[in-house]
Amino acid sequence: MSNDLQELFKKFMEKYESELNAAYKDKEAGKAKAFSRPFASKVRNDIPKLIRAQLTEKIYKVEGSVGQGNWAKVPWIGVFDKRVTTSAQRGVYIVYLLNKTTKELFLTLNQGVTDVITASNSKAADNLQNRAQSIRSKIGSFPGLESSLIGSGSKDYDAGCIYYIKYTLDSLPEDEKLYSDLYKFIEVYKAYYDKVFLTSEENDVQVEEGEGELQVGQQIERIFEYINSKGFVYDEKLLKNFYLSLKSKPFVLLAGTSGTGKTRLVRLFAEAIGAYGSGRYKQIAVKPDWSDSMDLFGHVNLDNKFVPGAIVEFIKKAADDSDKLPHILCLDEMNLARVEYYFSDFLSIIETRDLVEDEIVTDNLVPKICYSGDEDAEKLYSNLMIPENLYIIGTVRLKMKSRGYP
Repeated sequence: MSNDLQELFKKFMEKYESELNAAYKDKEAGKAKAFSRPFASKVRNDIPKLIRAQLTEKIYKVEGSVGQGNWAKVPWIGVFDKRVTTSAQRGVYIVYLLNKTTKELFLTLNQGVTDVITASNSKAADNLQNRAQSIRSKIGSFPGLESSLIGSGSKDYDAGCIYYIKYTLDSLPEDEKLYSDLYKFIEVYKAYYDKVFLTSEENDVQVEEGEGELQVGQQIERIFEYINSKGFVYDEKLLKNFYLSLKSKPFVLLAGTSGTGKTRLVRLFAEAIGAYGSGRYKQIAVKPDWSDSMDLFGHVNLDNKFVPGAIVEFIKKAADDSDKLPHILCLDEMNLARVEYYFSDFLSIIETRDLVEDEIVTDNLVPKICYSGDEDAEKLYSNLMIPENLYIIGTVRLKMKSRGYP
């Protein structure tokens, strides 16, 4: 294997079309394994290995492809931020695209096209172009990067391109410049992650009705890989059960001995879906003296004013979110107090969940009688229900000298 990226790119650009044509001739001649040619290893292994060695952060996955089975008309080498996507079919990622006919190589920030095409065949190109323009407007311009329509040989990749640099055989730079260009795109990718992905519904763990098991599996895989990239290891089956439990009912308990990573898992999960750091994650430490639901819901003080409890303001924030993005509420060490005393009313309200006109509703969180005449508080909270974008996760520490957990 060559250690020279320029040399490998040059061979890739020069020889891919002839190798592709030779493979098709072998197939027509009835030769077995016509597409199992050594040249493919340069794209799948050699080039990704060199690029991978330049990226020290564990969040990146590098993969090359000439297609499955028959070779692709547009081969590619992709760099994926695992927090965003691990698949060329969806999300935003860095990708080198080869036009085999013109022998031009494009380094691009691009979009996965499969999901968009599946969702809207007739308007796929328009949707991709509009999304690319929207992303550019949010992350800004970058010197030396082009945004006009490219000619990769794929109309979908062309439409989905956000920024690019074009290389020709006559202008293919040395390794130092090739890697410098890659680092520039890494910075653009980071800008996308910070300014678009973390503030967009793209990163939310929401699977709409009808999307199917495949999408659920992809979401779980993305969360699993994000957590691993942060240096933590959890069993993948545990994460799957955790995720699916939250999808079926918005209250999940994590129980285990001290130091098993219960609270950390909740925070990592919130990070993986973009809730942590954006005001959509709240961790509340349960107090040993909590004795009734007023500690959660609120109480009336000596001035006859309603004082919201530990969770009310956060729940109201989730309910008021017009985008309905997931909000994660972590009740830490729930069995430090008698759960049946302070949490039973809340559980009862969860059980009132019902689907009304395509929206999940519950009984009101705080009964009118609790406001004791405080009209301002009543206006704010009297119609507050448990919104469907709120997910409550409790942790329970086992084998400790605390209140028993029923």
